[in-house]
Amino acid sequence: MNTGITFITFAINKKYHSFVKQLYDSMKEHLHFDWDLAIISDDPKAVSLKEDNCSYFEYGEAYKKEWPYPTLMRYHRIHDLRNELISPYLYMIDVDMKFVASPGSLAYPLVGTLHPGYAHSNNLPFETNPQSTAYLGSCFTVHDQFLYKYFCGGFLGGRKNRFLEMAETIRRNINIDFKKGIIARWHDESHVNYYFNTSTQLTDILTPVYCYPEERVNSKDPEIINRYPIQGNPILVALNKGK
Repeated sequence: MNTGITFITFAINKKYHSFVKQLYDSMKEHLHFDWDLAIISDDPKAVSLKEDNCSYFEYGEAYKKEWPYPTLMRYHRIHDLRNELISPYLYMIDVDMKFVASPGSLAYPLVGTLHPGYAHSNNLPFETNPQSTAYLGSCFTVHDQFLYKYFCGGFLGGRKNRFLEMAETIRRNINIDFKKGIIARWHDESHVNYYFNTSTQLTDILTPVYCYPEERVNSKDPEIINRYPIQGNPILVALNKGK
């Protein structure tokens, strides 16, 4: 397939197999550009949708299925498949998400999405171990203004060359951490945050409407609204989150 954007999703373990069709159906309804879905699973037959714009890849016996490895090792598997992902743009999307509105164009060089729980917070959950390659240090300037931003790991992407360069950097850094016996605080998301906050490659930032918590949709609960002070209507809803 050589469509405009390939969305890459991981459906590892039975719990996540059930989300695949809902994600695909939401994409079919709301995406008005050329796209396809690459599904990486420990059981491709279990998640097969028999759709022409879906492709299926084994997660791989080399990678553990126990948590947190299915998320931590995502960029390793993407790196393995780099020559089979031929679309001009590549996006990572969590399988437990669904589109509820059209995003318009996603033709960004490299874009990240602000995490809905921390977009307006002064308590950002960066990696705190200075021995980790994901360590960012202080996230404030001397004037207590945000120096860094906290991004979610569930929706990001861009041009193929930039996305794969990011994937290779994250893969390499995770391997360095492994040799030290370190797993970053929030796994691949910690490494994504290090890359986005220290690299010059990030060109655009999406608001949390692209990672809108399901519990926040149509909620009247002041506690939930205060927890996620999101401006704008949801485009992509996160169905199974909570940290």
